[in-house]
Order: sequence, then structure tokens, then C-alpha cells
Amino acid sequence: MGFWNVFGRKPRSTLADEPASIVGARNVFITDAEGVDDARDYEPLVAQIAAITDGALRFDRATCVEGPPPTDDELDADRGLERDTTRVLTLVQGARTWTGRLQGETDWVDGDRLLELLNRVLCDLGVAKQLRAIHHPTRWGQELGVVFATATQLDELRAAGYSIEGDPRPTGPDDEVLTTDRTIHGYLFRAGTAVEYWRDPPFDEMEVTIAATHELAGLTLPAGTHILFQEEGEILCCIIAVAHAARGHSFVAGTRIPFEGGAWQLDRAEAGYE
Repeated sequence: MGFWNVFGRKPRSTLADEPASIVGARNVFITDAEGVDDARDYEPLVAQIAAITDGALRFDRATCVEGPPPTDDELDADRGLERDTTRVLTLVQGARTWTGRLQGETDWVDGDRLLELLNRVLCDLGVAKQLRAIHHPTRWGQELGVVFATATQLDELRAAGYSIEGDPRPTGPDDEVLTTDRTIHGYLFRAGTAVEYWRDPPFDEMEVTIAATHELAGLTLPAGTHILFQEEGEILCCIIAVAHAARGHSFVAGTRIPFEGGAWQLDRAEAGYE
């Protein structure tokens, strides 16, 4: 039994099957997103990505080195770059040369800047198709997927559940104050409760703040208490905003009470979370 099967994961050759059925097997590449221990590791990576472009990218040379530091103009143009930790990737095809900056001192592939540079080359060469990074939010882990695709093929990938790097990020619902009673993650909350949502799909409720004294999972909580939820919807903890006594315990303002196994862990309450 292989590594991937032990952990219930599919090998990357299998992960590529579905996108390959949409864009073609020769136009998809999947690798580990944590795979550049050294600047020179970008050189074979460029060759692997170029190989899915139907011959459009045929670099005579691809070299990547550490530094030198970016100029002030480069930093102004790319606020995400760090002054002392960048890599320089140079691509040569025939008589033409392209150069781009990549983030340094990390073993994570700087996919955004890498594909931005490669797409700049494709554009300069008059190629309509683009390289785009893809990811599946439930079936993939830390894989970096790249496809060479048309706009129609990208739409098919979206319909199949793949996120496409560069697409506008969905933001989910705005935070709100309930105007009527609502059941949230299996618990009833009254009108006036303030609700904050996760900023990533599926945009479930992340935290609520109660406006009046409220009993939750057998514990009476005072107005202003924050209840935090885990991503799966289970209660994580509450933070009490004012001094409060309940079930034989006295709590000062800013006390955090964890919730585990379907019950409040009152003996493990901690102060200092104001």
C-alpha cells in the first residue's frame, strides 16, 4: 500500500484525471506546492509547465537565482514582495529574454508570480491560451495544479468544482445583526444577536455575540458574550464580556470557557481574553 493510500489520498496521476478530461491530458500539470528548497528548483519546474503549452513555450534557457534585492520601483509595483528575500527568474527563447521576481526564502512555489511571468511570455508570443492555477477545495491538499486552457475549458473546470486562481474571490454574506430568531449550527439564537461569517467557503457562521442573557447548551450566558464556532460548526468556546456567575462558578470579564464533547468545560475556564 502506497503513501497516498495510507492517508486516504489519491496519487497525483489520479487527481489529474478529471481536469485532463476537460483540457486534455497533455495540458495539465500537478505537483507539490511545497517544492522549491532552492532558487534553482524553479528551473525544472519551468520546463515541466512549459511542456503542457503545446510547444508555445520552448525556452533555450531558464535560470533562477537568489536576489539581488528588488528596486524601490519594483516594491511599489508589487507590495507583496519582501526587500531582502526575492529570487530572479530569467527566461530566454530565441533572441528574446524575460525576467521576473519570485518570493524567496520559502519552499512554497510562488505560483502567482511564476504564472504571471509565463503568461506574459505567451502574450508577447501572440498565444491566446493562458496558463492558470487550479485547485479543488475538497479533493486536493497542497497540490499546485496548472492547466493550459481556453476560456470555455476554464468555465467547464469551474462547473466541475475547481477554483481558478485569478478569479474574483467570493466573499459570502455580510456580517449582520439578526432581526428574527434563527437556529445557527443547531442552536437557537434570539433577534439582536450579532453574527460574523467565515471569509472562505462555505461561509458559515464563525462567531455570534448575544445581545441579552441567553442559555446555550445548558449554560446561562450574559449579554455581550461571544460564542465562537469551529469550521465544522461545533462550538469552540465562549468569551464572557462581563463578570458572571453560573453553575457554582464565578467568572471575571474576559473569561474563555472551552466547549468539548458537547459540554462546557467550566473547570478549564481561563481569564485574560478581553
